[in-house]
Amino acid sequence: MSFNVKSIRKKAPRYDLITGKILKLLSQKGLRAITKIYNAIIQTEYIPCQWKMGQTTMIIKPGKNPNYVTSYGPASLLPTVSKILEKIFLKRVTPIKDESKLIPSHKFGFRKEHRTIEQVRRLVYKINNDWESKRYCSAAFIDISQAFDKLWHTGLLYKLKRAFPHPDYTLLKPYLTDRTFQVRYQEEYTKLCTIHSRTHTLFNIYSMPTRNRANTDSNLCR
Repeated sequence: MSFNVKSIRKKAPRYDLITGKILKLLSQKGLRAITKIYNAIIQTEYIPCQWKMGQTTMIIKPGKNPNYVTSYGPASLLPTVSKILEKIFLKRVTPIKDESKLIPSHKFGFRKEHRTIEQVRRLVYKINNDWESKRYCSAAFIDISQAFDKLWHTGLLYKLKRAFPHPDYTLLKPYLTDRTFQVRYQEEYTKLCTIHSRTHTLFNIYSMPTRNRANTDSNLCR
């Protein structure tokens, strides 16, 4: 699985002080070395614990009282080398997810070429169609507070195991387990804490009904 280093954004350094600019300026020898590291991770299914540690910075919300905890929003930063690994994983599992149709076309969250305006048009079309056919049209809107933060990783791993081939599952499992974070405020740091939930891209799979990959493959053959 390939990845273009030139596509890395030049963001501020994380706790390891490695920026996207540093990776872009690597020599061919340096690029070969870091490529060997990523290949070794895929082959051994082992991810360094330092790559699974996030540093959370508290940012004051505009117009909020700084004396209240609720006035701050967390921004979690992962090492740049870890973000590259995420993109490699995503390129690996996306074709499987699309071919197996694990996520229906009407689910738009965190998907390319699925803009909000298209979802609005779909809703308007459904309403107009029912109106012209003299049918009732009902809708239910659910706003789950902090849905991503409450995602249950054990349940997600169960669904991933049934949805993806074993090699891809064994790569995702160590990525999702034993993750840690620390909170930074100005120059003060908390101790490392364990992350029991939170993921965005895989949330779509978690929210779908559990399906066995074997059954999915048989449906694709029809």
